[in-house]
Amino acid sequence: MISSQYRKIFFSISLLLCFGIITAQETKYNRFSAELTTGIHVPLSPNNEISSSDYIAFKQFQISGRYMISNKYGLKAHYGYNKFDDPNDSENGITFHRIGLEGVANINRLLEVNPAGRRRFNLLAHGGVGLSFAKANLGNGTDHIGNILLGLTGEIKLNNRFSLLGDVTYLANFRQHTYFDGKSLPNNDYKTGSFVNVSLGIMYSFGPNKFHADWY
Repeated sequence: MISSQYRKIFFSISLLLCFGIITAQETKYNRFSAELTTGIHVPLSPNNEISSSDYIAFKQFQISGRYMISNKYGLKAHYGYNKFDDPNDSENGITFHRIGLEGVANINRLLEVNPAGRRRFNLLAHGGVGLSFAKANLGNGTDHIGNILLGLTGEIKLNNRFSLLGDVTYLANFRQHTYFDGKSLPNNDYKTGSFVNVSLGIMYSFGPNKFHADWY
């Protein structure tokens, strides 16, 4: 089942990539970029009376394709992976495979930051909706959970193609039936699960023009 989901994810990102490359030729800046980030995650709830700090680990990453409609606004499609392990029992835990679509806003542009200040540093806000596929280590089947996410991404321009990313994103899972240690909630109950990703990564700009929309 997961392999089929992967094919759909990468097919969607490939279509976005092709569309971005084609339309980028019509403007003075490149519209499409690919992003790869990884880092730590911090679960917030439900935690099954285990301290959130016990779950903090470098077990998450995200692959994204972003298309800028203008140098102020854009869209981003992503696939994300998070794996939480029970700190008291290594056999227990839960894995999330996530897909989603977000809107992106260039904060520097919206606030009209001085051009000299945005040549090297930039700030993006992003938020949207998605679907999580949750699989407990010792469970049967996959839980399908809708989610929302909100985040901020800081960018440092390395050159005209590459930028360094730092990101903080809050994610909320609706109707989560499993704790982050992999155990089911009692009586088949559910709660709104939430966690935070803190990530570093790299962005690559595609297109024939010199500058990406973030820096134009």
